[in-house]
Amino acid sequence: MAVERKFIQDNFKKLAVREYLQKELDRAGCGEIDIQRTPLGTRVIIKAQKPGLVIGRKGASIRNLTNILRKEFGLDNPQLEVYEIETPELNPYVMAKTIASALERGVHFRRAAYTALRRIMDAGARGVEITISGKLTGDRAKTVKFIAGYLKHCGEPAFRYVKEAHAQALPKPGVIGVKVKIMPPGVTLPDDIEVVDLEKVEEVEAEKEEQSNGDSEE
Repeated sequence: MAVERKFIQDNFKKLAVREYLQKELDRAGCGEIDIQRTPLGTRVIIKAQKPGLVIGRKGASIRNLTNILRKEFGLDNPQLEVYEIETPELNPYVMAKTIASALERGVHFRRAAYTALRRIMDAGARGVEITISGKLTGDRAKTVKFIAGYLKHCGEPAFRYVKEAHAQALPKPGVIGVKVKIMPPGVTLPDDIEVVDLEKVEEVEAEKEEQSNGDSEE
């Protein structure tokens, strides 16, 4: 088999595994799934709001998932690791599912979006963008964006730092798509500017020079 074809098949398999786990672990608030190939097998890292539901009573649920990943998806010696999401508001998949769930309950799309927007920014995010598409107010579909803070849209910083997730709501009028982009706190961007007080810098340099002269005299 050609290297390119094997690479494509491996990525399709990872995508199928992610979609299956996200569907099966929806009640547990599954927020992030990372699949890694190791010399000992396949490492599957699951981050969820309720890790107890993923593990199950006496580990029954996680053993069942391990057997399914090995037999039905052909993963080599799958090893599942489950962690709790520390800040769900900074996880785009969790927030996208929260908005989709609110839309299915009949909450107005603007109220659902602004509530999620406020929660994400209050959690310390640098920026967030929520996009809702579908039949929102009438028979014609439209797309509405809600933006707050500062968010990178292109280049390496956008690829490296911005987290993105999608979810679908299924109300009676039709399918509504929800996309959430979040730039988490603590991100240092190449174009960040720091204002420095020159007087304080000169004082620090003078102190360092005096200290170095005193050490040399000793």
